[in-house]
Amino acid sequence: MRARPHLVALVAAAALASTSCGVHDPYQPSAPPTTPAQAQASPDADEVTPHLSPAQRDAQHLVERVARGFLAGYLPYSYGQASARRIRAATPALRHDLETDPPRVSATVTHTARPRVLQLHTSGLDDPRAYVPAQIDDGSRTYATSLTIERRGRRWLVAAVR
Repeated sequence: MRARPHLVALVAAAALASTSCGVHDPYQPSAPPTTPAQAQASPDADEVTPHLSPAQRDAQHLVERVARGFLAGYLPYSYGQASARRIRAATPALRHDLETDPPRVSATVTHTARPRVLQLHTSGLDDPRAYVPAQIDDGSRTYATSLTIERRGRRWLVAAVR
């Protein structure tokens, strides 16, 4: 089979034109967006921040609210500043573990510490379980902790702290 010169020229011209007219080749790396508007309009924006369904978004907000409620009682407890009764949204097994083997911060830190959550974000929402890493600051140091939150019936409860 013999190539037709005008067909080869037409294909070559189309290829040349497409490289300079803004046609996006999905197999070639693209320049990162430079403005928030460009990031929103970028075809690759979904790869960076996936869209959540309304139900997933609601579950994520609920899980993060449960995590914050748990940490509001757990952090003072772990610093010896509150009782275990203040810990909310924990599974019975975790509550038992915390009461029998309480986490304790060094006594030199507990008097001046004011632990607070700096960042908290659901890194995985895999029904019926969610993983929530958190960054904590107590005034003298910043550290990370991670919560495993499980759905039990209609409630989400913290099942593990690491």
